[in-house]
Amino acid sequence: MTTTVLNCRIPSDVEELEKLRVIHPWLPGRDHIRPTPEQKKAKLEYFEMIKETYNSESDYALQTVFGFEPETDPATGKLRVVVPETTKATRVRRFDRNMWPYALPAGTKHWTIWYAPGGPATDDDDGDDDDDVISRDVFHDLEIRMAGSKFEFGWYKNPKMTIPSIPHYQVFWHRVD
Repeated sequence: MTTTVLNCRIPSDVEELEKLRVIHPWLPGRDHIRPTPEQKKAKLEYFEMIKETYNSESDYALQTVFGFEPETDPATGKLRVVVPETTKATRVRRFDRNMWPYALPAGTKHWTIWYAPGGPATDDDDGDDDDDVISRDVFHDLEIRMAGSKFEFGWYKNPKMTIPSIPHYQVFWHRVD
């Protein structure tokens, strides 16, 4: 049984994750952090469809994750999204199931926390991710979803992001009995 609660950033490095799994066996490890060949193929096909419809993967995510209205780009005939100025002044985020979840240990959930451009998870001027803000946001969002049940989570910035222009983080969590 876990004696310490994680609820923070975890390393994306496989060797470091393996060390953490000794204490937190619900976390992903070497055998969990990459999509299956079937998922990889499906994801590639899905993103080909996106490229046919949208100017970029970012435009797709801005519409589907955040609900921003797309417009047709007259130069390409494809959809694009212009982020409203009002959004850039706030920290708009979404927390939801990962569309391409990893094959994780039993009971572990794989979600993603997304931040709209202009409102990323930074509280300072250096542009680096603010671990405390992200952890606090994940905790808050899980607390609402779990309605009083106990949980534990770990998150990291994916070193192989499909959509690097929109800040988003892999979140792994489980219910604690």
